[in-house]
Amino acid sequence: MEKILGEKKASATINFLVTNGWLDFTPHYHNPENPQYSHTRGFRIPLGYLKLDLFDIGNKLYKKVVVYDKKAINAEKHYRREKRKRFVQNVGNSVLESLINSFDDVYLALHTQEARKLISDYGLNIEKNNYSYLKYLSQVNSRDIEWYHQDKYGRLHYPWLTLRKLCHPLLRFKGFEAYECREVDIKNCQPFLSSIIDEGVIYQLLPEASDLVADINFSTTDWFNYKEMCQQGTIYERWTKHLELSLGAIWKVKLDEYEAGKANKKKKLFNFTKASDRDAAKKAFLYVIFGTQASNDFVSDLFKSFLPDVWAGFNIIKSRYCQHNPSIKNFEGKGSYTNLMWILQRIESEIIINTCVKNLLDMGVTQIIPRHDSILAPEPLLEKVRNELVKAFEEWQLPVPTIH
Repeated sequence: MEKILGEKKASATINFLVTNGWLDFTPHYHNPENPQYSHTRGFRIPLGYLKLDLFDIGNKLYKKVVVYDKKAINAEKHYRREKRKRFVQNVGNSVLESLINSFDDVYLALHTQEARKLISDYGLNIEKNNYSYLKYLSQVNSRDIEWYHQDKYGRLHYPWLTLRKLCHPLLRFKGFEAYECREVDIKNCQPFLSSIIDEGVIYQLLPEASDLVADINFSTTDWFNYKEMCQQGTIYERWTKHLELSLGAIWKVKLDEYEAGKANKKKKLFNFTKASDRDAAKKAFLYVIFGTQASNDFVSDLFKSFLPDVWAGFNIIKSRYCQHNPSIKNFEGKGSYTNLMWILQRIESEIIINTCVKNLLDMGVTQIIPRHDSILAPEPLLEKVRNELVKAFEEWQLPVPTIH
């Protein structure tokens, strides 16, 4: 407040807030006998008035005020600079640090004719509780919403990653204003990564998980077929055929019934019937590799009849305990279904972020937005990004997946 208003105005404003009960004030206190009990003056917003965190500018209720005062503008610049420093210090990841700086050059072209049509067609400007997705886009674009985070599995998170896929054509980079951003994507990434794990790969990429894959036979015919389907990018198509053969023409209706039976109030039900065949099969497949594989589970049993050795391998990994798995569901001494998720996402992060993205940034290719298992970039840079992604797998001496 002192930076924006000046010392006298800030003092008068604070006195006004305290006098009217809108701010609790604790005066300076010095205890000469016990200095440890001394404290400086403090301020606290009464709970009844605390409707939002004023410093969490990602809050949906935040309203930006246009200020032209030079002190206010300087204060805003200093605040943003310090905020970014805090993100970098908390994460301690050199790749994310470089990305944070490179994101200065990305923006959303919200005022073009194409953008207006897209906004209208998809109702992005429709408000609910005085907020719309268009407002969210505008706040991300102006950096009023800005945050960076690396999760326990190594994945990076930030506002540009959260944008709906339909908004990707609105992304632009300075210096490439005439080009839309496209995605370089690993086809069937999670199944592919699950197909390449064996003792050698785990020892190389995630040695702390070695006990989880020990003594599993990855050289059976089932595993060979699974690796081949994943490497060619046809696993979901083959899985779809198995579902059709097992359940008949109403296989998606059966999956809807399964979904309704495991309903969770915290999660919105997935509508298998309305989804495309591929999306429906993909959802069911992810339930297997990221789920518990509980006995007598409908989808788990279907996968067991599809690839029994692969099902058994996943089940063994989930049944074992690993002290290094950071998931809160990893109870000491007990196996956890999150083991496989941890392995796959750590391998993904090592290849995509710590190898491919790092190499691109080191080469000066900063016009990229990593999205877990894919990378957005302007059209002229897509081939370079694609080549570096291939090299990242080759650098780790791994099979190269199908890359779009």
